[in-house]
Amino acid sequence: LPPLAALRVLELGAGTGICGLVLAAIGADVTITDLPSRIPLLQKNYEVNKSNCIGSVQIKPLDWAAAERLPDVEVLVLVDCIYYSESVDCLLNILNSCNAQEILCVYEKRDIGEPVLAQREFMEKVVQHYDLIFVSESDLHPEYSCCEEILVIKLARKYVRLSTCYLLTLSVMQ
Repeated sequence: LPPLAALRVLELGAGTGICGLVLAAIGADVTITDLPSRIPLLQKNYEVNKSNCIGSVQIKPLDWAAAERLPDVEVLVLVDCIYYSESVDCLLNILNSCNAQEILCVYEKRDIGEPVLAQREFMEKVVQHYDLIFVSESDLHPEYSCCEEILVIKLARKYVRLSTCYLLTLSVMQ
């Protein structure tokens, strides 16, 4: 990750907001989002912790199915928010419309219920647009490398390759 001072971060599906609040505590300017029904909890947690935040915090409702323009950010984070199959396509649309240079996805591998199916569907679809870079346990802080069920993945956008014809045209024009 780039240095955190004034780094612009968007957190999707924040739940309690702990990830975004920690990032703000170490200097990032964070937009924390979740469904409208979760905003009161996010605001309460921010109020309790705002004295610890060096960076700025904005809390905004974001329904992935009805998302409009996303804020300009350098980093997008998803922490344990892949639970329902019906939200996978909406999440992928959000990822594809975001201009973030870095996308980090952190989640616990589930072994029962709908989250298993949702995570599988997400992985099958996300690889069509992104290369997955799994962060190894040895690259994590020792306090956070204790559980192999927790995955930390960087998503790197796949670049569209130019067709051979187009490349030949370019070389002739030079």
